[in-house]
Amino acid sequence: RLDAQDVQILNDAEVNVLAPRLVLGESNITPANTDTPTSGGGVIVFEGDEIELAGNLRISGAAETSLVSRGSLIAHGAFDMQARENSAILSSNGNLSLISSVIYPGSLSNITFESTAPDGLIEVAGNGQVAPTVLTAGGSLSFKANSFSK
Repeated sequence: RLDAQDVQILNDAEVNVLAPRLVLGESNITPANTDTPTSGGGVIVFEGDEIELAGNLRISGAAETSLVSRGSLIAHGAFDMQARENSAILSSNGNLSLISSVIYPGSLSNITFESTAPDGLIEVAGNGQVAPTVLTAGGSLSFKANSFSK
């Protein structure tokens, strides 16, 4: 579990985070860091059998961020009592690749994937596996970037 709201890639490093199951994002309910992630030349890859976005995650210093799931990618965020919703934002100032059999929001969850780079790209791709049956209702996925590829 990476229980943090901010990840900083320094010195254009290449970082690989590998585990059977990855849970990303801050689990405590705190106001989202709305500062724009800083740019950089780093690369970070999160790879696992299942990936879960469980809260806000801002990635700075990475030109490329990839979430590669051999199964599914679920995003449900954390429950905010004041807003009365589950929400999460995965934000990077570089390109963002989401690769899995299916990407889906948890029930009643509002999820945003964004690249704040001026020429930022979000790429969504299948991993070649059959998507599992998903039972979820009332959630939404938003993608914000200069360009989008699927």
